[in-house]
Amino acid sequence: MTKIVSTKNFFAIGLQLILLLFLFIGCKKNPTAPKVEETWQTIDFSGYKWDVKSSEDRIGPGDNYFSNRKSDVWVDTDGQLHLKITKRDGKWYCTEVVSQKSFGYGTYIFYLGTWIDSLTIDKNVVLGLFTYDSLTPGPNFREIDIEFSKWGQDNNENAQFLVQPWQQSENVHRFNIKLNGYYSTHSFDWRPDSIFFLSLHGHYVSPPNNNYIIEPWRYGGDDNPTPGNEKVRINLYLFNHQQPSDGKDVEVVIKRFEFIPPPQDSSVIDNDIVHIHFNHDQGRIDTLIFKLGSNRDLLDQYWDNANHCGLGRVRGETGTSLTNYSISSDSAIFEYQNASYGTKRFKLSWSTAKGFEMEMVFNLSVASSVDEGATWEPGGDNDGNDYIKVRKADLTETTFHYTYPGPSTGIWDGQALGTGTWDADYDEVFGYKYSPALRTAFSNGLSADGPFHYLSAGTYTLKFAIKKVSDFWTWLGN
Repeated sequence: MTKIVSTKNFFAIGLQLILLLFLFIGCKKNPTAPKVEETWQTIDFSGYKWDVKSSEDRIGPGDNYFSNRKSDVWVDTDGQLHLKITKRDGKWYCTEVVSQKSFGYGTYIFYLGTWIDSLTIDKNVVLGLFTYDSLTPGPNFREIDIEFSKWGQDNNENAQFLVQPWQQSENVHRFNIKLNGYYSTHSFDWRPDSIFFLSLHGHYVSPPNNNYIIEPWRYGGDDNPTPGNEKVRINLYLFNHQQPSDGKDVEVVIKRFEFIPPPQDSSVIDNDIVHIHFNHDQGRIDTLIFKLGSNRDLLDQYWDNANHCGLGRVRGETGTSLTNYSISSDSAIFEYQNASYGTKRFKLSWSTAKGFEMEMVFNLSVASSVDEGATWEPGGDNDGNDYIKVRKADLTETTFHYTYPGPSTGIWDGQALGTGTWDADYDEVFGYKYSPALRTAFSNGLSADGPFHYLSAGTYTLKFAIKKVSDFWTWLGN
């Protein structure tokens, strides 16, 4: 007897088979997606922001690949920077960080937390602590180096101080470093006239005693760079992209970086606009060079030094004290005190657009006590092509051909708004703007002076400027 399966049962069985098939597919694991490594663009280390170098093409130094993976370069919870050399997919990757800030002159200090001996045993590994200017490369990329490496040679010394170019033998100081612990400090103090390098045991800015000194070296050669756009760089890389000789990954720890600005020299201001030297004991400027003009000292160094010479000085002034000062990138303030007349304050500012300006405020506590003036050599040369123009309050002007030394010109009549002095060979004018209280205080004198004599007790303001020719007269009229 034939068993007949009903259509109803047939569809029920089919539905069960379809459900089982879906369950089987649902239970089957999806293939694991490839893991994507996290990377850095910037990191925060020792209070500064640093860019993390990255390249899948070979680049310098050493013709290497550079990684910005978080597993290769990172700052730990204690604020320490870790750099690694690692092998991945048949390639060796190096690491480097670059400060976003440019520091200029000062002391650069690197506190290491790695037993650097064990690093430099491998002849192919380099740790660099240095400055480098990639934007304005000359001269020699402003590169100052502290480097630890044997440069591919087993018997090489393992450390060096260097000022580029390295081809100059006097620019390189090589030595062996042998530590007695993990911690060491390496620094260079960059000044206009020298660079002082120092390696120490432990973490110190200055050694507690000579036993902590590993190696000192002072560089005073001609290749000392001037500040520009140099940045601090810390890198760990392979010499000529040769893998570590033991085939193992490498890791270093930099516990901290520190920058100490140089002590401020209150007697000198030197920038792209002016060079100024102060004599604080006499409360005066005794050297004044305008670099946008003649680039020569505008003050006469030979006339009556004992009494007059120097901008802002009172006649015969000595025994003055600098009581306060501040210097920034585009301005400065100096405050002086003298028992014989009171106090004075110099406020200076400069820029490429406006040139150099100075305001002198004399607070006189004693009547008839001041006779101030400075004598000039226009253009710095007194070559006979020199002039002075007097502008009065009614804006009338009188121009004199200026010869020094020469007689009094008799131009002071109590109405002078200001004076400008110049040499026709140069695009600069320098001179005074007189406040109303001072216009009646002039006696006859040498036309380039701008002196005022025998003032009563009180406060007096005298302004001074060096500018391009057209700009000076605009300033004087304002």
